[in-house]
Parts: sequence; C-alpha cells; structure tokens
Amino acid sequence: MLVHFSKMECLGQDFMVMDAVTEKIFPVAEKIQKWAQRCTGVGFSEFALVEPPYDPDTDFYFRVFSDTGQERQLSGHASLAMGRFVRDRRLINRPSIRAGYNGGIIALDVADENVISVNMGRPVYDPIRLGFKTKKQEKTYILENGKSGILVSVVGLPEVHVVVESREITSADITGIGKSLSASERFTEVPAIDFMEIVNNHELVFRGYRHNKGECASSGTGGVASALVGVMHKTLESPVKINCSSGTEEVVITADGSVSLSAQVNFVFSGMVEI
Repeated sequence: MLVHFSKMECLGQDFMVMDAVTEKIFPVAEKIQKWAQRCTGVGFSEFALVEPPYDPDTDFYFRVFSDTGQERQLSGHASLAMGRFVRDRRLINRPSIRAGYNGGIIALDVADENVISVNMGRPVYDPIRLGFKTKKQEKTYILENGKSGILVSVVGLPEVHVVVESREITSADITGIGKSLSASERFTEVPAIDFMEIVNNHELVFRGYRHNKGECASSGTGGVASALVGVMHKTLESPVKINCSSGTEEVVITADGSVSLSAQVNFVFSGMVEI
C-alpha cells in the first residue's frame, strides 16, 4: 500500500512527516530505517507522525521517531514541522493547535506562512523528576569532565538537557566535553549536552552535542534550554535570539513561566512510499 508523506526542514534538521489521521499508518522500525537512508530512501533526521487525538481537548497526537525507528520525546523542531504539515495538508482550519505527545500537551501557532511557534509548557528543574543524582536543587552543578570538573545547569523539556556556558564557543571542545558529560553516571538517562555563548542580554550562540549523533547543527529544545538557563542566571532577558550554524530562532518566556519557540519551517517536497 502506498501512503503520502511530506519532507520538511527546520534549521538544518529534516523530517519525513506522515498523516495518520486520514490514512492508515502504523510505524514499523524496519520501514523507518529504510526510509531514513539518504541514498536509497527519503533521507531525514527524524520521522514524524500526526495521529488523531487521544484527549478530546486536543486536536492531534504527535509522535517522533529517530532514524533508527526508536520512538523518542518530542523535539522542538519536529513539533514545528508537524505544525506546518497539518496546516498545509488542511487537517485543521484555524491558526491555533493543541497537540498531545508522550510528554504532555503543546500549543502551536501556525498563522504565519513560514514561521511556526510552539509553546512547550513549563520547564522542569527538579533533579528528582529529571533522574539527576544530586543532594538538592541548585542553579548550577559541577560534573566530572575527565580529571577536572565543569560548571553546568540542568533543565528538562521534558528531555534532560545539560547546559554549559562558554566564553569562546567557536573553539570549544564540543565533542570531547559532550562525550564526557553524556557518560555521566549521575543521570538515569543520557542527557542532551548544550553549549552557549552570551552575545548580549537578548542573544546567544548555540552548539549542541548528542551522544548518538555527535555535534548537531541546531536543536529546538537545546536552544530553549540554553535561553532558560541564561534567564535563570540573569545574563539573558526574554525574548532571546538563538544563533546556530544553520540559522536563527527565537525563544520567548511567557508570564506564566511557559516557554515558546519560533522558527522558519520549509516545505521541501512530497511523495509516496510503500508501507
């Protein structure tokens, strides 16, 4: 059976998005792996699936899978890509969307033609909820980095992010430090490692490291985590412009403590694959 898909791109991350609302689609790891191949398949960073809502107060249910077919927590850029997808496919006819996912509920604004916004809710700082072993909640912690220590902040979105502030991010040993912090035994799950350099009180430069991919060109949740840490330390003020190697995005912290991410999402192409 052939089913439709769309290819979307956001700040260097690309997504294969499918509609399980109007088509019968059941994700299978072997198929996702096959589609992920860039020479023989569609090629993508993540596979995204839009399903009918499980909660009557939401419009859709969003799911995200890695290129190996493993389901993961919803990423910031994947949520933006699915927001544009449901609007372009006319699965909804209003600019405001509420979607459930495996970590809760997000709200999206798809009124702009290209720039999509997602409110990702309130971040988590409680180390117990984050599976982070420490005596008490602090703004900063010291983690082992080889034979020395490094000062970090920890935040959940809901995936755990370790944020490192750097004064010379272009020359920072992203891979070396990233590998070391990713292997920390103080976390029950492998955290995402984010590096930021403050440009001014409304702007930062971002680089990220992921244990299964190495350095990443951008990260929606990583940019959000970095902005949150800067605001927490009072070195940044909302809104915050995130500069990464593949472009820029904006983070806004709202009055109720929730955080919103906005970035341009590009439609690349559409097609059909056998499922």
